[in-house]
Amino acid sequence: MQKPLLLKLLAIGILSVLLLVPLLLIESKISERSYYRHQVKRDIASSWTGSQKLTGPILVLPYELTKEYQVWDKNLEQYVTKKKVILRRKFVFPERIDISGDLNIDMRSRGIYSIPVYTAKIIEKGVFHPAATLAQYNNAKNIKWLKPYISIAISDMRGITSNINMTIAGAGLAPQPGSGIEELVSGLRLELESMAKANVPSISFELDMEIRGTDRLEFVPIASSTNIAIKSTWPHPKFIGQFLPQTRTVDSEGFHANWSTSNLATNIQELFEACMDSAEHCHAFKKMSFGVELIQSVDIYHKTERAVKYGFLFVVLMFSVFFLFEILKSLRIHPVQYLLVGFTLAMFYQILLSLTEHIAFSYSYGIAAVVSIVIISVYMAYVLQGVGRVVLLSATMGMVYTMLYIILLSEDYALLMGTSLIVIMLVAFMVSTRKVNWYRVGDWIEKQKAEQ
Repeated sequence: MQKPLLLKLLAIGILSVLLLVPLLLIESKISERSYYRHQVKRDIASSWTGSQKLTGPILVLPYELTKEYQVWDKNLEQYVTKKKVILRRKFVFPERIDISGDLNIDMRSRGIYSIPVYTAKIIEKGVFHPAATLAQYNNAKNIKWLKPYISIAISDMRGITSNINMTIAGAGLAPQPGSGIEELVSGLRLELESMAKANVPSISFELDMEIRGTDRLEFVPIASSTNIAIKSTWPHPKFIGQFLPQTRTVDSEGFHANWSTSNLATNIQELFEACMDSAEHCHAFKKMSFGVELIQSVDIYHKTERAVKYGFLFVVLMFSVFFLFEILKSLRIHPVQYLLVGFTLAMFYQILLSLTEHIAFSYSYGIAAVVSIVIISVYMAYVLQGVGRVVLLSATMGMVYTMLYIILLSEDYALLMGTSLIVIMLVAFMVSTRKVNWYRVGDWIEKQKAEQ
């Protein structure tokens, strides 16, 4: 009679689905804790400094353009000439710029969360060649050059310390607040003494500054040729943006990365000019940056969330093992016992989440797995009626937990390994039940019920 078998399988299936509820609740708790950490990062950034993006230096040559136009005068009954003065500017980009940065890392904590922040010591050296730009206006009679300045855009000005020094041809310049370029908004500018400074064939500069930030540091490669070298003692960098470093070394003592780009590869100067002409064209320019992000080696919430996503599969696998014990060893396992074991399997993820906020993920995982295995093995010892069976159950659970841990570590091969685990368990189930007469299993279950 197959009705008891179908009812048994239906009960196990319903219990498996019901266990999705605690798994979903735990996943929601993981998202909540992750949001708290993100909020702490935002709070620390608001009191310290946010992520930083540096653009420049750019030599700005403002000028007044006088235009004459004819206007009809009703009183004189003739056209008269009037003049209109228009303020314009020309941008001169560095021919070459070399940037070196040294990031000193500090940890800022709030509650159980710690966020890395940095103070970057940055040195920029380069040269402008304004002569070619000025030569275009040598014969212009309607242009009056105004005082030139060098503009540097900084995304969060709160990160600027008082240690800013810039020299032009050996002479120091005092920085002024504001980039002087409305489209770039925040930053600073350094005014040149006179137009004569911009009239020379080349202007060499050196900028020495300290800047504080959180999370990431990016650069916009505005020069015709840009070379950037960044180093730090932080051992977990993530290189971001449109260009990856050409050379990099990352080890337990920190990282060192070098970028090298040119305007031929980035088209950055044309993108900048388009952005200055119309704000609608600024999106492409703002995307053209690269740098480094300071990440923490193990995103505990990401790994725990990935583990929970395998929770339902884990429950189904373990219920399959218990069902095999029932069929092969003629045991009786009540649906309530299935349910309690399922809740224990779900609590594994709650234990993992609770521990991993305080100790390393690997230790948290090991403790949570051992606790779950011990609880289930001790609880099922009486039902399984034999030490060997308990040992077999514990070994099976240990193998599945180990496989899940390997899957979590091997993110690139997670799908392959997860599929392999399912195939292995399916093959094991088929091999174990290859001699089972399923037409008799229902009769056995009915007999067991009659004996109760």
